[in-house]
Amino acid sequence: MGKRKKLLILHCYGVYHRGVFHADYPEYVRIYEQQLREAFRLINECFYDALVISGGYTKLEIKKSEANGMLDWANDLDLPRKKGIILLEEYAKDSFENLLLSLCRFFQFFNEFPETVHSCTWKFNTERFRILARQISLPHFQVIPVGRRVGEEDIALKWAKLAREDPFYSKQTNSEEKYLKRDPWKKNHPYGQINENFQQLFNKLNELKSAGRNPREAKDLFLWL
Repeated sequence: MGKRKKLLILHCYGVYHRGVFHADYPEYVRIYEQQLREAFRLINECFYDALVISGGYTKLEIKKSEANGMLDWANDLDLPRKKGIILLEEYAKDSFENLLLSLCRFFQFFNEFPETVHSCTWKFNTERFRILARQISLPHFQVIPVGRRVGEEDIALKWAKLAREDPFYSKQTNSEEKYLKRDPWKKNHPYGQINENFQQLFNKLNELKSAGRNPREAKDLFLWL
């Protein structure tokens, strides 16, 4: 058996299409470009075996995944693709799914799990993502922070608290409405079809989400990760 592989996840925050970035916060497009450039730099310098770009079909005005848009943007920016494997994860609708579904996409391609998982995202997401990563037992997880926001300390505390108490966002006001809004094209991920273990995992997570409970209650199902 060869050495275990290292995974880098690039989190998407909108859909790039033909020179326009369709985002909820267009004022941060410069930061999104910095995150994209950093992710490609890291994969090209052989720090990781694979880069998974994660983001679903979240915009009603354009039938295109966030992940595919970021790859198109990289092509328009002429970012080099010298080394490593770049995979698209085109179904995630929130941060929890970015992490979990990227791991699924990695396994779908390599038929094994990575030795380490790192995420390229905002600095204020560091503690929040560490909490979410522990919920699903991601191995040797850490955040590669790119980009800062005014008042990010308060933002970081808010999101970390939510990650601990309600990672599925099921207890938030209008949470179901907001979640459905991020899935206007009704795309269903295929990862439950990989094998029986994945099917059991997603069945259990759906039960926990419907009940407003914590994904850590599915910890026995994450042992095979």
